[in-house]
Amino acid sequence: PAKIVCINDGIRDVFWNYEGSKTVLVDKFKIQPYTYFFFLGSLSRRKNLKFTLESFIEAKSKKQIDKNTLMVLGGQKWWGAGDFKHLLLDDLGIKTLGYLNDDDIVTLYKYSKAFVFPSLYEGFGMPIIEAMSQNTPIIISNIPTSNELNSKHNKQMFCFELDDKESLIEKFVELDKNHSLIRENLNYGDISIYNFDNVAKEHFKIYSKVLDEAI
Repeated sequence: PAKIVCINDGIRDVFWNYEGSKTVLVDKFKIQPYTYFFFLGSLSRRKNLKFTLESFIEAKSKKQIDKNTLMVLGGQKWWGAGDFKHLLLDDLGIKTLGYLNDDDIVTLYKYSKAFVFPSLYEGFGMPIIEAMSQNTPIIISNIPTSNELNSKHNKQMFCFELDDKESLIEKFVELDKNHSLIRENLNYGDISIYNFDNVAKEHFKIYSKVLDEAI
């Protein structure tokens, strides 16, 4: 264990340098700022989308969240997408955008009510860090990797229990109504550790230590 060092992954420069564009959001995607929840990733079974979309649609049907609130999905269809293809309908408030470029991703994070990351399992979860870089509220499932990032960043994320629909709907309702105030008071702490310059410096320290010990 003493020889194992964990160094953070990094996020691309665009997440530090690009401010996003309301014009692109409205003109290209026909979406108004702060009227939607955002998901980014493969539209696959392990992302827990069937459960998530059903919960969102139920909350809307019961008028627990605003009737105009959308669920916006970024990413391409993958294994298991057939499980929920019947839910991918504009009439249900679900908008699928397919593959997105980096500038559009930044914009969609920045102007969402919250980023939703409901996975059944993940190796790490880079979209969480990307969302944090835009000071976006985040809804996560209670899986180990997401819980670890949440603990590392002041437990600012909204965590729901897997397979507990009411738990997720609760988070949708809270973020739908209070996203502005929540965003204003978010404190994810130091996220500069995910800047590639700092990641590189940490690698350099390890290389230097190994070389010093080898002399």
